[in-house]
Parts: sequence; C-alpha cells; structure tokens
Amino acid sequence: MISGKRKWILPVISTLIATNSAGEVFAKPRFVGQEVIYAASSYAPSGSNQYIYMFNIDAQTGLLTLLSEPVINSNGASLLTIDPSGSYLYGKGWDSNLNEYALSAYAIDQSDLTLSQFTSIPNPENNPGSLAFTPSGEFAYLGNYSSGTITAYRINDATGRLELLPDNSVVSAGSNVQNPIVDPQGKFLYIPNSGDNTIGVYQINYNVMDGPYGALKNIQTIASTQDGGLPYGAHWPMSLVFTSGGQFAYVRNFYGYTSTITTFKVNPATGILTYLQEVPTGVNPADMILSPDNRFLFVLCSGSVFTYQIDPAQGTLSALPVLMIPEGQTTTYFNMSPDGKNLYIPTSEGTIFMIAIADDGMLSYLTPASVSTGMGTVDRMIFSQNGQFGYVANGYNYPDAQHCSNNEDNTISMYKREIEGDNIGLLTPITNPQTNTNTVPVGQCTYSLTISSCWLNNNCQAYG
Repeated sequence: MISGKRKWILPVISTLIATNSAGEVFAKPRFVGQEVIYAASSYAPSGSNQYIYMFNIDAQTGLLTLLSEPVINSNGASLLTIDPSGSYLYGKGWDSNLNEYALSAYAIDQSDLTLSQFTSIPNPENNPGSLAFTPSGEFAYLGNYSSGTITAYRINDATGRLELLPDNSVVSAGSNVQNPIVDPQGKFLYIPNSGDNTIGVYQINYNVMDGPYGALKNIQTIASTQDGGLPYGAHWPMSLVFTSGGQFAYVRNFYGYTSTITTFKVNPATGILTYLQEVPTGVNPADMILSPDNRFLFVLCSGSVFTYQIDPAQGTLSALPVLMIPEGQTTTYFNMSPDGKNLYIPTSEGTIFMIAIADDGMLSYLTPASVSTGMGTVDRMIFSQNGQFGYVANGYNYPDAQHCSNNEDNTISMYKREIEGDNIGLLTPITNPQTNTNTVPVGQCTYSLTISSCWLNNNCQAYG
C-alpha cells in the first residue's frame, strides 16, 4: 500500500472510505451539495480570447448562472476532466511556449468550486486524448494517438498536481492509440489501438521493488485473430468498458459494415483477457454504454441503437430488438441518465431524442420523442448528480478555427428531467429569464463540458 494517499477534500461531499484490491485507500462519494459546470472555449479564432466558463446549478430550478468571471484558457484546453479528489480540472491543448501538447491544470477552490492557478504540464508525445485516473487519483495516463504511446503521471503529494513519472513516463503502445481505460480495481490499464488492431494490457506497478510506483508493464497484447471474417477479437478497436465488478470487458470494434462487439473475461488477479464471444453490431458504432446494473449493453450506430442482454454468469451477449433513429439525423454520442432509466441522443441537427429503457432492456421513444436545442449539439449531455437536470453544448459539430470564424457564440441548453411519475425521463426546457430562452451564452467554439459532481455517477470521462 502506498502512503500519502489523498482523500476527497471537497467539503460538500460526504464520503465512505474504501480500499480496492490494489491496496489503494480512497473515498467513495455519497452526496454533493453545490454543483458547478465547467465549459471550455477551445477553438476561438486568432485574436480572440479562449475561456473556461463556470456556471452554478440552482438546486431547485436547474438554472445556470455564472459563478464568477471566466478564466483565460491559455492552452485552448479541451477534453475537460476532473481528478478523483476534486482538486484539479484538467484539459489538453497546445502550449505555444513549450511548442508541444500539454495538459492545462486549474486548481478548484474547495470553498466555492471556482478555478485558479493555471499551470501547464508537459506531455512529450503527440496528439493526446483524455486522461484516465486510477480510482484513488494517485496516477493518471494519457493515450497519444499519433505517437503510439502512453504517458504516465503521478500526483505530487505536496502540491496535488500531476507530474510525469520520474522514470518510464512514456510507454510504447500501438498504432492510432485510443483513450486508455483503468480497470475498476485500479490495478491494470487497457488501451485499444485501432491502427494495428490490438488491445494492450498493462500492469500498474504498486511494488517499489519493481520500479517507480505507477509505472506500466505490458503483460498482454490482444491481436486480430483473422482477416477473412469473424471472430476478429480486435478489429479497429475504439473503446472498452468493464462491468462494475470488473469480471467482463466489452470492446467496440469500428469497422464499417462488419463492426462487432467482443466479449472478454477478465482475470482479476492478473488482468489477462480471455476471449469469450464476438457479436455483430450496427454500421459505424460510435459509442457504447453499460447499464448501471450490468444487465444490458447499448451501442449507438449510424441510424440505430443496438441492445444486448448480458448473461450475469458468463458475460456473453444476446441481441435484443434494434431501435431505429429517424433518417437525416447525425449522431456521434449518447448518454444514459444516472438512474439508468433513459437514453438521450443529441444530434448535429439540433435535436435530443429521449428513449425509455424497460426492465427487460427494450427501448422505446418517449412522447414526444425529442426536444429541440435550437442549434446543433456538439457533445454528450451531462446531468446533475440526482439526474433531475441535463445540459448540452450547442454549436458546430466539428469545432475548429475555420468553422468558428463566424464570430457566433455558442450556448449551453438547460433541461429539467422528470425523475418520477408517468413521464420519467421527459426533458422540459428551463427558461433563462434574461434571454427568454433555455440557453446561457458561452464563448466561440465552446464544446467541452464537465461537472464538479461527475465522479458521483462514474461520469468523469473527458467529453468534447
């Protein structure tokens, strides 16, 4: 066990102290009071300021109000995420002074959740994605798409900030590295490599005799089993999710019309993956979500949502009826409500589809089936910790300097979600009295959102 572990320090969070099988002591949050949304303006045109906006959520109405003046987003950070202690907000961006990609770190004031103390943390590799933390927040890992590497960081106990491991901070992975995933116990790291059709498995070091704490050791590489047909095992693997106990893992293979979902059994002692099954899924699977009770896996594809029932003992998947999405809608992400009762699909055309999940896993549209955002949505929805309020960024679907040159500010749409009664899951716009709309304005090309309470719902994956 490592000494000097940080605990959750947000004063508004009530916690239970827990220990995982790696010996890490960490706190599991049970309740949060104040909630704040952070929104990054990341691609504003040359000569314009980039900001990170902070909005307080009214606990009664869900209305967003500016918590304080936005802070300068010096690196144009996107892919916002919060470390498990709630101490720092991180994003990745280009540091013109360092002439390389870097992590932007903002200290979160524990009294009011405002941001301060911008720091640039070097990343020696190219085209990074989003951070993956161990459950304790002791270590964090960054996949670098173009470099084919993983960057390893540790928490400095004195400052609370991330810093590169003193040795072995960069590890070779594969081609076209995707975002890394840490297993629920914090013992192993898994990374899909879509360029060479592999999945890398790495042991996270907790033994001082074996090298620096947090260092990665490759213990397995899953390769595509064949090129002529199923099973592939790994064929353009894009993401991986674990059941909450970590017994089974599901890999999303994005390969056009022959896309699949692969099931693996996970050895909890060694982290080794054992192939169990591969099932076909829809065209271009863009995202997948596990239900909180581990009974169903949902996959968002082009024009459809595929549903699979999970065998609780074997982990294998059985296909359920497919839900079709109306034609003419462009979808990239979808979300599940914190209670697991609804799916929400934002579209680039400015619509959010609202879907009910029955106890048997069957999907059906609510009435009405959708709600308008007014502009195209550019991100997943995020929810308050009790699931009563939802928010989504609106603007261009693929933000960059060219698309953002029209000097048009983005917005965040606000919705109240029914959490009881006959219309559970129905979204109703929250009116902003200052604009008489259900939006609050943010800067140009604001598309990456996160929320201070994200760890309560295991929903701190970087979005954007």
